[in-house]
Amino acid sequence: MMPSKKSYRVRTLVVAALAFLPAPRAAAQQDAGIEQRTVAAIRDAALAPNEGPLGRPLPLVAHWHRMTMPPEWQVEQIRKGRHMLPWIDYNRNRSAQGADQHTEAVRQFARWKLPFVLLTGGQWEADFYGEEYKDAPAEQTGVGVSLKGNKIKAVSPFSPVEPWEKLGRKWTDNPVCRRMQELYPDPPLVLFVSNNEAHDMRWHAAEKLKRYMDKYGEGRDDNFKRKVFSDGWIARYGALFKGMRAGLANETWRKNVRFAGYNAFGPDHFARWGDWVKYSLHTEDRIAWEPFAWDGGIPESYDNHWEPQKKAYNVWSMQAEMMNLVFMKDEAFKANPDFWHEVIFWDGYLPDKDNNKRKQYEEDGHPCTPAMYRGWTQYVIWTLVPRVAREWRGSAFKKENWEEYFDQIVASVELVHADATLARFWRLGTLVPNRGRKHPFQTGVPEKWKDVDRWFHLTTNLDPPELKLDAKMPVWTLARVIGKPPRREWLLYAHAPMGARQGVEVDVPEHHKVKIDVPVEGAFYLLKESDGSITPVGKRE
Repeated sequence: MMPSKKSYRVRTLVVAALAFLPAPRAAAQQDAGIEQRTVAAIRDAALAPNEGPLGRPLPLVAHWHRMTMPPEWQVEQIRKGRHMLPWIDYNRNRSAQGADQHTEAVRQFARWKLPFVLLTGGQWEADFYGEEYKDAPAEQTGVGVSLKGNKIKAVSPFSPVEPWEKLGRKWTDNPVCRRMQELYPDPPLVLFVSNNEAHDMRWHAAEKLKRYMDKYGEGRDDNFKRKVFSDGWIARYGALFKGMRAGLANETWRKNVRFAGYNAFGPDHFARWGDWVKYSLHTEDRIAWEPFAWDGGIPESYDNHWEPQKKAYNVWSMQAEMMNLVFMKDEAFKANPDFWHEVIFWDGYLPDKDNNKRKQYEEDGHPCTPAMYRGWTQYVIWTLVPRVAREWRGSAFKKENWEEYFDQIVASVELVHADATLARFWRLGTLVPNRGRKHPFQTGVPEKWKDVDRWFHLTTNLDPPELKLDAKMPVWTLARVIGKPPRREWLLYAHAPMGARQGVEVDVPEHHKVKIDVPVEGAFYLLKESDGSITPVGKRE
């Protein structure tokens, strides 16, 4: 039977339309190519040295959430081309069957030979003041002892070292960890990551501790106390990690395992107010002890809900805090050239809470939109050039209320991989200091760090006359430079958290003033010394 004219025309249109679509096999090959390139790029970035022949490794993206972003979801994201470092929830007290919850995803990571993270939402050392050690003598735990000889519900840098190593072994010599080693026997890198917020004894309470007083007595100065505390932590955390490594059954795992901690880094509040020293363990010769024990640190860049004065458009901001970490990162790399460095973000979103930071922004008339979040998190990413840009959200937070915000961090990372100019500056660019102004945190700066560069915002015509903590910053800027005169190039980044600005004048040190338009979400410009040109770069997403 011959088709009707009408059915023939419809079929012809369908065939014509299909001619413009990739053939199924070609589409599959294209998807496979994206997957292979992405996997190779993730592996290269995760395994490259901090400073190698190509410069810095390109960034990766990750999250702290384990339930709504499980390994199976991560596999699909990687297949779509996202440069994501896999992470898996890790709890040594889970049943052996619990280790099989993500079997196929872990096997896929193994087939890809990808590095991955085993993330503990709690604190490894917190077991010392938990139920397991509740009735144990103090000498068999890592907790502190009061002047009266009573156990304190906090770990102490003067506790016996041996219990730390024994506890470390428990964290890896267990059915859950052995099953993980069976599923993936030859990983090139495994990062054990701790939430690292155990109750711990503070140095300014030293004379309330029996072991400290028995050994050192009263009247020691603050620097002495900070040093013996930090030296004590180095020894005890070193023992914890030694035990964790020894507990692994697989030789490849023992060789390729690293231990990183949330906020295992120097103090971002450095010099902000008089009591900052109470929350720091700096000594005369080092800003932080962590790089001498931990293999990596994940400092927070949080828009904390409990600090209402801190906002993306105030001088006291996440941007200003993270500038403090530039010299601390340099010191960490000198102490440990292989130190793993990430940054973790949060916008202070707390649904149904009066101190929800998004609510505070709305009351100020400057909503914390995804575009604003993109602007300031991207600023921090380009200030610190971390190996991983990670995000935190509460486990009970609904994904639909924050996924669009996380997508901004993903977009910032993907932009570096997609744009050759950005990738070049990420690898090789040097952050440009602004020595014409001082960092606004200047209280009690120790002598060793009085002259280190800590201010990287380039002066604009919109800057406040004084950098008071509550002063408004309509625009934030930074630059990275490559090359030598007279052929230097600068990558300039700027974002406008209070609303887009046009024709902003930016004073680039050793170059000249330039005029740029600055959107809320941020923009990049390439400046060339050879011809004075200024060109927008970076694909807008």
